[in-house]
Amino acid sequence: MLLKMTKNKKLIHDIVHIHYRTRNQKINRIVKIVNEQIPFISGLREEKQYQIDINDILYFESVDKKVFAYTVNHVYETKYTLKEIEEIFNEQQFIRISKSLIVNIYKINHVKTDVSMRLLITLSNKERLIATRHYRPYLFDAIKKVTL
Repeated sequence: MLLKMTKNKKLIHDIVHIHYRTRNQKINRIVKIVNEQIPFISGLREEKQYQIDINDILYFESVDKKVFAYTVNHVYETKYTLKEIEEIFNEQQFIRISKSLIVNIYKINHVKTDVSMRLLITLSNKERLIATRHYRPYLFDAIKKVTL
């Protein structure tokens, strides 16, 4: 592994680029460390760019090839795909619950199983989401990690 650092006083924010052949455990640890330093994600609302505190995000949803971040009061369009959001947060705070949804684990109020074995998730703002059967074990694993 090679580390290359460049000082640039013109930068407004620090930038970290990670180039790798294969994503492995070492790379995942580096990504995790960097992501823990990134408390914001950019989003567009009413044609204005905002920095959204990730702790305010309830969930991300993909609709018509666009990804939206939902907070209690607003909806923001992000420039990321759901796959990129999964990689950015590396299952630390956000977990995929269906093909089109990623939820903030810390915003889950309670979870209930429906008759088809899907999970009905009620968020802190009383909004409800559905986790599909495929993602059910991943959600339970993520909840166990944060409640230990």
